[in-house]
Amino acid sequence: MYTNMNKMNFDVNDFRMRYPEMSPYVGEQYNIAQENNCALLVIGESHYLPDYSTIHKDCAAWYASDHTKLNQEERVWINTRDIICDELPTNFTNPAHGIWKYGYQKINEWGPEFEDYRTLFPYTVFFNFYLRPANQGDTFKELCTPYDNIVAMPTFSIWLNNTNRMVLYSYHDSLLNRVGARMC
Repeated sequence: MYTNMNKMNFDVNDFRMRYPEMSPYVGEQYNIAQENNCALLVIGESHYLPDYSTIHKDCAAWYASDHTKLNQEERVWINTRDIICDELPTNFTNPAHGIWKYGYQKINEWGPEFEDYRTLFPYTVFFNFYLRPANQGDTFKELCTPYDNIVAMPTFSIWLNNTNRMVLYSYHDSLLNRVGARMC
């Protein structure tokens, strides 16, 4: 239960080493975009795991574990960078990954209006706010505990504090309200 976990000292870097697949997607031109004040930070809610998966359903088990406890399919489902890199050339034809297509299309409509919305990706960082996956097809609020919020904040803060200027976009308005997001 998460109440006993509040005493744990959560280390973002340790988590990223234990679940390297969940590292953010960082576009190859992101540093240049930062220097030119046009970097884009896009935040999703969470990854998902297949229906048969169980490790993520126990908050304490998830944060104490690592990717070696996941099978190959589960690792693919939480691999942020590979999902985006694999789907970009196909225009996100996999319906499960359509959220990136539609989200980036909207961002492109509101902002730079490139001929192809995928032109945005090299200038962006994308990560999921929550570090524990949701159940397949559900929103993370079905599993979310206060501890999930506690551990999500350091990762979010790292990206905010290590960025010169950026546009911040979230697929979920409630995330922006929850973290008190700021526009730089």
